Amino acid sequence: MEVVKLVPLNSDFFVEVRIDDFVENPLNTYLEEEGISLSLKHPRYVLGDKYAENVKLDDADWRVPISAYEHGDLTLSIGEKQDWDYMVVGFAYIRKKDMQALKIDNVAALKQTEDLLDTYNSYLRGDCYAYTLYKSKICGCCGHEGKEELDTVSVLGDMLTHNELCTLFQLEGE
Repeated sequence: MEVVKLVPLNSDFFVEVRIDDFVENPLNTYLEEEGISLSLKHPRYVLGDKYAENVKLDDADWRVPISAYEHGDLTLSIGEKQDWDYMVVGFAYIRKKDMQALKIDNVAALKQTEDLLDTYNSYLRGDCYAYTLYKSKICGCCGHEGKEELDTVSVLGDMLTHNELCTLFQLEGE
């Protein structure tokens, strides 16, 4: 993975930012955690989750249409949008049993779907970053500066700011 950026957090620690080419598709885990599935079909792309292949939407207690905006990148959003570069590609849904088990209402389901689409859109665009925290080390014999790897975290979404990195690794910034 190619280093995109080095971010000094303070005099002792810095973060190496890389594009994460090995991040897992967020839809593979989202159903188990949030109960939301996407049943999507696109003429050129494979979209949706691994559980939504043979879905009967009659089993869904809650569902909303999902549109795709395709102009260079592909971006998914809630609702039926009728415009030049938009097309309805399927539905987000929650099964009755999952809605009851998770104790969520329609408002919470809509918010969770928006969050899922934000994360999935980041995944589709390749906005997946791995952040590795290093501690600067100076050799006592020769004064050579080195680094010690302490932790690595993968994050989907926009690149984190200095303050967000400090919060992520629970460090004080300068």
